[in-house]
Amino acid sequence: MARIKLFFGNKAASGGATTYTATASLSAAIQQAQAATASLQAAIQAPQFVTSTADAAIAQARTASADLQAAIQQARSATSSADAAIVAAMSLEASLDAYIQALAERYARPDADVRDGDWLPSTPGDLYAMLDEETASDTDYIYTTTASTCVIRLSDVADPGTSAHHVLRYRVKSAEGSTLVATLKQGATTIATRTHSALGTDWNTLEMNLSGAETDAISDYTDLTVTFTASDGVTWTPLELFASSEVGVWYDPSDFLTMWKDTAGTTPVTAVDDLVARIDDKSGNGFHATQATEANRPVLKQDGNGNYYLLFDGTNDGMVTSVIDFTSTDEMSVFAGMRKLSDAAIGYIVDHNSPQSSTNAFAMTAPQTVGTSDVSFRSRGSGLNAFATYSSLAAPVSSVLTGMANIFSDVVILRSNGVQVASSSTDQGTGNYVNAVLSIGKRPSGNFFNGQIYSVIVRGVLSTSDEIDETEAWVNGKTEAY
Repeated sequence: MARIKLFFGNKAASGGATTYTATASLSAAIQQAQAATASLQAAIQAPQFVTSTADAAIAQARTASADLQAAIQQARSATSSADAAIVAAMSLEASLDAYIQALAERYARPDADVRDGDWLPSTPGDLYAMLDEETASDTDYIYTTTASTCVIRLSDVADPGTSAHHVLRYRVKSAEGSTLVATLKQGATTIATRTHSALGTDWNTLEMNLSGAETDAISDYTDLTVTFTASDGVTWTPLELFASSEVGVWYDPSDFLTMWKDTAGTTPVTAVDDLVARIDDKSGNGFHATQATEANRPVLKQDGNGNYYLLFDGTNDGMVTSVIDFTSTDEMSVFAGMRKLSDAAIGYIVDHNSPQSSTNAFAMTAPQTVGTSDVSFRSRGSGLNAFATYSSLAAPVSSVLTGMANIFSDVVILRSNGVQVASSSTDQGTGNYVNAVLSIGKRPSGNFFNGQIYSVIVRGVLSTSDEIDETEAWVNGKTEAY
């Protein structure tokens, strides 16, 4: 804004001229002031216009400033969200790295042999060492030339916390088109089983993809094993001993599908320590062995090698079949995988018609005499009781026992762990065996066996040398006595 200064001349000392001069000067000053006032008014008008324009600009600027502040706030908010997203992403990346690392550590690989059976390593060493590589290599492997079972322990892994993506992989081949059964177990509990038939001659990767239910059955990832059971080239099993309708029985406690908690066969045995009320005859003849009294039932157990057996307490445990008609034969073959736990009392593994007191009968005992280390197989026709007794198996001891008898030829033979250890040629008289029940773990009047029974096979013929070899090898695969 312009500034105006009014100027007045000096006052004269006296006389009119001086007064005029002053008045003229005042008038001039007034005129100047008026002019200045006009100029001032014009000047004032211009600033008012300028001020009005400036106010509008300021208002716009203020609006723009407010918008800018809002944008800045949005940017700050977006920056904050971006920072949070970056932190979340970094956390997710760390979690993913940890998860990937955890997955990398959850490969359960073979780390110990539990049971070898007849399986062998391709190069000297342990079985598991042939199987534990991270990348499959066909340069080292395990193999068997007979029907046999091996058990391999898997390394400890953490529980993955999911039921998905549980896969067991293995590579196999067979020159004879054999069958392989792979079983995953936790302790004594079977988690999953897969059967692979007619294996090819080239290496082939097989997989056991566990279902959600199978995976959920695993509660301890530090107690897993894999069992491989292979048949030989002709896929031999004891069922071949009955291929020509031979009369007899075959009991196999390793086969859970054949054992029941009731004599009717409606409630299956599912785990170790179950009482067994019935075990089915796998020969096809249907002579199932049962025990109606709960307190007298044997217990399903598993030994340190992973083999299943029936434990008989030596006090009252025993099983019995319906009557088996052996009246058409005077020949007998008996195979038993057993572990004798005590020699304190006579114990019957198998009995048919009690040759101790009856004619035309046979039995296998362990021990035969109280307080001794013997085992025995005996047979009797119409005449004397013929014993084949071996006295060098002091309890506790495991053995695959084989008894062979022919009444007409007066032959009784006892084998232990693949070797003949005793025989008898005592005159047994004449006649065939009879129609009577078969007792397991006792005889009808008592003499309870104190020990473990892994397998029992009875057939009413004399087995050939090849049949004996095959059967003893199979029974030993269940017993691991030698």
